[in-house]
Amino acid sequence: MALLVFETRAPKQAGSGIEIQLQLPAPWAAEIQMLRQRDEKIGLQLEKLLQKVGPKLKKEAKGALVDDAGEQLPGDLPAWSAWPRARSLHLEAAAEKLEVPVYWDPPVVSKCRMTSDCPLEGVPLLAEAEQTGCDASSCSWTWQRRAAEAPKQEQWCDVATGPRYRPSSADVGCLLRVQCEPPPPGKKAFSATSKQPVSAAPIDAFRWECLAEPCAKLGMRVLTYNILADSCATRKTAQQTTFSYCDPAILVAGPRRQRILRDLLLIDADLMGLQEVDIGQRAALEPPLKDAGWDAAFAGRQGCACGLLWRRARFVPEEPAREWTLSGAVDKIPGLFEAEVAAIQGHEATSASLAQVQTAAQSVILKDVLTGRRLLVANTHLYWHANANHIRLIQLHALLRVLAKEAARVSNGAPVAVLLFGDLNARKGCFGPSDRGCCPQAAYRLIRDGEIRREDPDWRFSIWQPSAEGAEAEVAATANGRCICCQDFGVFPGLGTCPLCDGEGFGSEPRLSLDLQRPLDLEDANEHLQVTNFTRDFQECLDYILIDRQCLRVARRFPAPSLEALRRHTALPSPEFPSDHVPVFTEIEFK
Repeated sequence: MALLVFETRAPKQAGSGIEIQLQLPAPWAAEIQMLRQRDEKIGLQLEKLLQKVGPKLKKEAKGALVDDAGEQLPGDLPAWSAWPRARSLHLEAAAEKLEVPVYWDPPVVSKCRMTSDCPLEGVPLLAEAEQTGCDASSCSWTWQRRAAEAPKQEQWCDVATGPRYRPSSADVGCLLRVQCEPPPPGKKAFSATSKQPVSAAPIDAFRWECLAEPCAKLGMRVLTYNILADSCATRKTAQQTTFSYCDPAILVAGPRRQRILRDLLLIDADLMGLQEVDIGQRAALEPPLKDAGWDAAFAGRQGCACGLLWRRARFVPEEPAREWTLSGAVDKIPGLFEAEVAAIQGHEATSASLAQVQTAAQSVILKDVLTGRRLLVANTHLYWHANANHIRLIQLHALLRVLAKEAARVSNGAPVAVLLFGDLNARKGCFGPSDRGCCPQAAYRLIRDGEIRREDPDWRFSIWQPSAEGAEAEVAATANGRCICCQDFGVFPGLGTCPLCDGEGFGSEPRLSLDLQRPLDLEDANEHLQVTNFTRDFQECLDYILIDRQCLRVARRFPAPSLEALRRHTALPSPEFPSDHVPVFTEIEFK
């Protein structure tokens, strides 16, 4: 029993007001809600309130508002002045009398939500709320379930309390919701009911057998994972082409995000680099991961960002994370020397390509609280196009030089170990059918071999540039003397070296040529991996963990998923693998 009065938060120019909620017990048995103007006389508001109470009692109701001193408040006071002073409402109807406590602006929960409306068995859900007059720690939470096929009038069953809940096998097939209730006599709120009933966990125990042995105390489990942006997975053209072999249910954003979260929690890496994190994925992943002990920083385009995460109990950031631009105007890209800038600016196709693409990297300086050692951890997603080998090479070289400079800046005489995560979009082998007969791409060979010479075959791609619309420019071979088969790129998809020109091309257009030395002594921590991106038409190793050869070593490598598992449903994504990339992880330690 209470009379709750809230001042609505709408801007005054839109008509701010006062919301009145009256809750009465039997025999009055009334719940009345009104929205009135804040400048209205309190006497008129009370009259309107009593007019709603009377019909419920089938009697005329009388009443008065009383303040702390027991004095009746004058009816000509404006509502915004009277309600904060009112302490009780005295009601009278025939022989019935009632004194109702009045609460001005009590705590209220305006919104309540779950971090996912597509719950998955074993994957934690968090409850989030917007409240005024209290904070989340003073609220109580109740999780409820109901069978998905149950009639709407069936009662919900309470299953847990607290702001987090991990659905169990008993919840599979049930809808979930959560209630947030502020301290009395506040106004509570329910979340929306989950869009889908709780799904059973994937049958994928084979993926996690290698993780049965825990990481050594001073070791670090590290992960890089391209999680496939929802915009890429759900785009109609992608579902009709790239992912046409997938069951459409596998690509639905909500359930797929929960399966990605499950991957991250099961791998339980101390350091993580994620690529293709869009806004929806960040909203679904960041809160539960922070709740589970990771801090995060994001960089790049909102629809396809990079994310760095570190275990809060293990690492302390010494500075805010930084973002590095690897595209745009050439003279604005950090890590390029003046001579390199001049050469690229003098090559129209390459400078135009860099201006049109959007690539970023991020880095953070972390101190390991167990060893006292420091790490410079970075993450990137290099440009993707098949004809952009030279662009990826320039981007990676610039980033490595930036990281070398950053490590030197913060070293203070003690070495800073560098760790780079990334989807480099640069294959290191010729696993897939489209790359047979081709050598590893230049960005990978820069890491493997330590240098790229100006005569390197991948500089031939510098004659290419994307059109302003983002599609590859079409140029007739007969108009410019290029090889009609490979357009002078030297390779032809599916055939390897061009059979017509033997990879030499026929044109005379000048190409960009630079001698590049590896600025940092990094090595591939997973040389054994042959494939990390596995679709029906493309299978190659693109995802890397690069570690500082001077400061870090691999403590344990994990086996790659079997080809049988990857091909079980033609390719990825699949019921067992939520992205078209597999997560790449290993364990490292300081030397």
